[in-house]
Amino acid sequence: MSIQWSELNAEPEGPVFISYRHSGGRDMADVLAGILRTGGIVPWFDQSDLGGGIIRRRIHEAMEEGISAGVLVVTDGIEKSDFIPQEELPRLLALDTRAKQEGSGPSSDFRLYVLNALSLARQLANSDGDNVDPAAPDKLLLTGRPRPVRLWGQRLDQRMQYDIAHVPTLLRDLLARRLASRHTQLDDRQVSVWIQTRPEPHVDRFARTRMSAMRDLSVRLHQDSLLGIPSELDYRCFQISLPILADAVYASVNPLRTDIAGSALTPKVTIAGGGHPSVWWAVGAALPEARHAPGSVECVDIRFSDTGERLVWREELIASDQVKHEVRQGEPLPRSDRSDARTHDGPSQVAVLLKGTYADLSLLEDLRDSLPRCDQALVCEVTNIADPTSKSHFPAAEGYRLAKQFATILRSLHNDKHYELHVATTLPVPLVLLIARLCNTIPVTFYERATPRGLPSYYVPAITVEAGTPMGPITRVHSQRWMEAVDTGSTTLINLTPHDVTLFDDDVPVRTWPAPGTAEDTTTWVRRNDTVVVAPPLHIDDAEGGIVAPVKTYTPGSLVNVPPIVPGTTYIVSRLSAEASHRSDFVFPADEVRDEGRIIGCRTFGRFAPSPHVASILSLMTRGSGGAAGAGAPCRAPSAPSSEPDHGTSYPQ
Repeated sequence: MSIQWSELNAEPEGPVFISYRHSGGRDMADVLAGILRTGGIVPWFDQSDLGGGIIRRRIHEAMEEGISAGVLVVTDGIEKSDFIPQEELPRLLALDTRAKQEGSGPSSDFRLYVLNALSLARQLANSDGDNVDPAAPDKLLLTGRPRPVRLWGQRLDQRMQYDIAHVPTLLRDLLARRLASRHTQLDDRQVSVWIQTRPEPHVDRFARTRMSAMRDLSVRLHQDSLLGIPSELDYRCFQISLPILADAVYASVNPLRTDIAGSALTPKVTIAGGGHPSVWWAVGAALPEARHAPGSVECVDIRFSDTGERLVWREELIASDQVKHEVRQGEPLPRSDRSDARTHDGPSQVAVLLKGTYADLSLLEDLRDSLPRCDQALVCEVTNIADPTSKSHFPAAEGYRLAKQFATILRSLHNDKHYELHVATTLPVPLVLLIARLCNTIPVTFYERATPRGLPSYYVPAITVEAGTPMGPITRVHSQRWMEAVDTGSTTLINLTPHDVTLFDDDVPVRTWPAPGTAEDTTTWVRRNDTVVVAPPLHIDDAEGGIVAPVKTYTPGSLVNVPPIVPGTTYIVSRLSAEASHRSDFVFPADEVRDEGRIIGCRTFGRFAPSPHVASILSLMTRGSGGAAGAGAPCRAPSAPSSEPDHGTSYPQ
């Protein structure tokens, strides 16, 4: 296969290309992309198997536009893939070879890494590093194939290899290279971080173009499609990646760096973007004033001021004659029924709303009533000193002073009154980050406003944050599943399939749930809205003769006709829809009853749990990283020729 150098471009600002086998490697690729994406690195990978022609074109486009690194994910069964060794791997090896030959320039920054996820079961059972064979990727993808891949003078066992437990170390190394490539722009010791929590994408890849020159790092969390808040998987990835990101930022702006003349440089971290406040609170806790001095962090709001200028929230106190707003703590909102609040052991809880201009206090009261040891709620709000009834927006220039006032109240509630803090907010997210920088030693359970389809909004616990702890700053990610355990109480069962569903007790029919409409009426039942295109037909020629069988390619789409979540209601859907929904109130007919081969009913209903592999992989990564910045060394082939120490930032030459 001939590869044109013009088709391959390495760009330090480009995304990290993830090569993986769609069948069997999706869970690992999803988690890896989540760790990178929430840790400041933009990943590129196709989420759906769209057919060789489409994927081939996309890969060529990505590599022509420029990628900064490549990660080959080697999973069980990868030897069955022809696409990776024929299309992706030769190009990644070629880029890696050219980087070593050039020695300097943008292309020299490219590196190919190997994530060795073989023997997944053994890796999940043990994290001692002895479960991985560094020579296996070569055998499966290069030398052991009937048609050996052109090696470009390299072997995969000479590349940096990481087992699953050391994916955090891989992120640390990618961040180090990313920021090192920006040193010419970082001579003033300024690092810019873009944060955004965007809706679930409707495209089949996460990234295509290079990162903006105005952003050194980009943190993105995807939303849960039903709740409208960052997904639980992304929160869990963020829990692992955030301390590594914080360490990388600190290393780039640490006070030991000087300019060419030997003078100390002024450190500054610029945070810009938008999104959900829980993410900004966690970032603020990861960049506390104890580590980044006051004045070294500024936040750029994506909104504009009344004059059309960007709102910049700086950590500086303004002149007293410019003070127009202050933080006031309102009267407590007591619980109407206090009897239940004192029947549980543990510290007293308080629900706190950090209020900006507007807020729905009924949501705060619902939150208060949902906490077993909470007997009151508090509202801390920004008010206009001259006109307390004014609803005008307060200026960013007053942000630091207001942040100190908010932090003083929260510290008093925790340190003096020994409350367990449960916090929600309607403040601008830059101000939320400034407050969190001043509350790094206070454990806070942070809530987001969920807006599930067809149901009223409510506050849902997202994360618990406590900086300064070994497993921090995010010490807990709260589950977003609606039923942690199966509710054995009464429920209404509604059939949302195109066919009648009959439940059998052995061979005796018990009850039938009729279909909501006809099979032709696709608006009444839950289904996956796949995209279908005609594919080349199958030419079948066997002992029974020759025929041509038509073939269509199905691209998985999102679910349609999804009902609202209603307490006490369960829905019967197809097995495919139940698996795609991640909803515990969706069940599917299982243990089918057949009559002469025809399915006439079921004996039980089934429901899907979240992928056990994803949960286990994340747990292993947490153990491998020590819950912090990726401690430990990646696995590496003993045959790799290098005289450097065996750690995450050494590369064979």
